[in-house]
Amino acid sequence: MSISVVGIGQCKIDYFGIVPQYPAVDREVELMQFSIQGGGHAANTISTLARLGNSGSAFIGKLSNDQFGEFLLYGMSSFGVHLDGVILQKERVSPFSFTIIDKKTHKRQVFSSRGDIDPLSPQEIPYALLDGIDYLYMDGHFFEAQFEAAKYAKARKAKIVLQIHDLNDQMETLISLSDYLILSEKYAMGIVACGELDEGLKKLREKGPSHVVITLADEGCIGIDGEGNISRSENVAVNVVDTTGAGDIFAGAFIHGLIQKWSHTRCMHFANATAALSCRELGVWAGIPTLDDILKHTKST
Repeated sequence: MSISVVGIGQCKIDYFGIVPQYPAVDREVELMQFSIQGGGHAANTISTLARLGNSGSAFIGKLSNDQFGEFLLYGMSSFGVHLDGVILQKERVSPFSFTIIDKKTHKRQVFSSRGDIDPLSPQEIPYALLDGIDYLYMDGHFFEAQFEAAKYAKARKAKIVLQIHDLNDQMETLISLSDYLILSEKYAMGIVACGELDEGLKKLREKGPSHVVITLADEGCIGIDGEGNISRSENVAVNVVDTTGAGDIFAGAFIHGLIQKWSHTRCMHFANATAALSCRELGVWAGIPTLDDILKHTKST
């Protein structure tokens, strides 16, 4: 099986709980619902791609050989993700987080730990896995490793998809290497600091990527394509339970559209529908919809 898409970055265990409302300090509240699932930005995105039927999807990241790591590897393999690019550091603790969701507002409180594994280094990347791929997805974690992976893949004609989850001095470098940039309105305005989204898209495009998409939570998204055309896409209305990871699932669905050679706008429509439908369930991996489910909810594909 040839690999066409590789995701590189974060993978972690997610503990999810829903409460009627956040308790006051020093008060206890009964969980209405609880789940343990895999997560992490890159792992979420590449798992979405595999779930949508893209059998040539692979993940590069770093975990421990602890129970968390075993759980995560089992979960991704069940989606059909290729895991030859995973580095296991023995006798360490894999990353994990606790997410508490307010049932009434759907707002979240997240408490996370990186564990004690060392960051993925450029020397640990299995570069042969990047030979011949069509797309490399990066989530901005492990900057040095992602920088080297992007240079290697780009030199071999792969397209680079960058999704921003944090702002720091190194992010501009990754943006300059990207072909497709996906980010939230908060991060977009943090980078270009302008009043209008249309203007922000144009300024972001000047930094390197030919295509840019700004996600707007429940208001859909807005994007600019390689010709400079700007378009919007509205969300699909659903009964929201949990919005965790919806942006990662958006990215996976968008790349699925790229693989199908859809137009920029059609990729946005499909990604919006997929992300919205994922919010019907508690947790990220439990919420990833099937391709048939998505097609039932959208006429854009």
